[in-house]
Amino acid sequence: MSDDADAPAATVAATTEPDADARDMALHGDEIQDSFTKIGAFKTAYIRHSMELMEAIAATPSPVDMNELAPLVQRRDQLRKEVHERNVVMKGLIDRLRALQQALCILQGMDHANEDDVAAIASTRAMEEV
Repeated sequence: MSDDADAPAATVAATTEPDADARDMALHGDEIQDSFTKIGAFKTAYIRHSMELMEAIAATPSPVDMNELAPLVQRRDQLRKEVHERNVVMKGLIDRLRALQQALCILQGMDHANEDDVAAIASTRAMEEV
C-alpha cells in the first residue's frame, strides 16, 4: 500500500519540480539583454536587406510588351523620315544659294572667283551693307 500512496505523491513532485530542459531554456539578466541585442541586430539586418532588395527590384526595368513598343517605333521612323526630308530640302536650298551667289559674281564681273572667294566676298559685302 505504501507504493500506492507514494505514486500520486511522486507525480505531484514531478510536475512541481522544474524540468532540466526547462531550466536550460530560461534566460536570466544579461542573457535576456543579449537576446534583445541579437533580435535588434537581426531586425536591422532584415530591414537593410529588404531595402536593398526593394531598390534592386525598382531598378530592374520591367519587360516591355512589343505591342506597346510598335507605335513608338513607327513614330521614331516617321520622325527620321521627316528629318531626312528636311535635310534634303536644306541641301537643295544651300545649292540654290551657292548658284545664285555664283551668278551674282558673274554679273558683277568676278567670274574667275572660286567658291571660297565668293563666300568671303559675299560676307564682306554683307558687312559693308550693315
